[in-house]
Amino acid sequence: MNLYKLLWVFSSLLIFAVLLGYFLGLAFSTPTGNIAVIKIYGTIASAESSSMLEGSKANAESIIKNLKLADANPLIEGILLDINSPGGSAVPSALIMNAVLNLSKPCVAYIRDAGASGAYLIASAADKIVAHNYSIVGAIGAAINPYIEFSGLMRDYNVTYVNLTYPEHKDMGSPYRKMTELEYNWSIDKLKTIYESLLSTIANNRNMSVDALRPIANGSYYLGVEGLKYGLIDKIGTFDDAKNLLADLADIKNPQLATYEEKTSYLDLLSKLETEQDPIRMIENVIVRS
Repeated sequence: MNLYKLLWVFSSLLIFAVLLGYFLGLAFSTPTGNIAVIKIYGTIASAESSSMLEGSKANAESIIKNLKLADANPLIEGILLDINSPGGSAVPSALIMNAVLNLSKPCVAYIRDAGASGAYLIASAADKIVAHNYSIVGAIGAAINPYIEFSGLMRDYNVTYVNLTYPEHKDMGSPYRKMTELEYNWSIDKLKTIYESLLSTIANNRNMSVDALRPIANGSYYLGVEGLKYGLIDKIGTFDDAKNLLADLADIKNPQLATYEEKTSYLDLLSKLETEQDPIRMIENVIVRS
């Protein structure tokens, strides 16, 4: 066999192996089962704001993609949200909630340790919510990230902060000066607007009146058993209880779970490492987590 034929055979085998791997990957990348399990673990954030060194993040884009894939899969008869999250950013949380509301198949949310704030907003869009007695649920409220203000310390050490912004309120929230009364009132007004919208949305999702929800939507969290009493959840139970409840809602005779989750390749990991902006922070995070 001459060199040309040898190279041709090698190339053919290589192409065949690549194509075989591709089609096998397609075959096994779609989970099999009739109940799609979609995990919402960690702080809810958009893909752009997540960092592999900042702890567990629930990637909103990935979750929405999996919700749509599961809903479009004719083999899937119901969707089970597996939630363990303290909440997160408002916009990603609302986008996931909208995706849940747009599902054409029955959906049950199961809350593990926590389903609070934005995570509870998502859960409220499901047909039913199941949580453990000691799960943390609720924490309905609006917040702008608090910050430490150094103006008193700077005054003590005779350090002056010069505001080179225009208009003058462009640096609102700076830790180097006190917030003015006007700025404080602006912030509170914005929080009230977000809160009222959040309150109305959750009340509508849970088939409650805003007046009934308002007294318990005070920003505090509740244990699962308290959440049941106040109508924040529908049932106390385990993950299996949530699965069985979904099977009843969707009339599934033999429930089989299919987990939809984001798959991260080595190239994705390398890409995230390369896009980290602060190498000192990277080192600090690695030390803290090691």
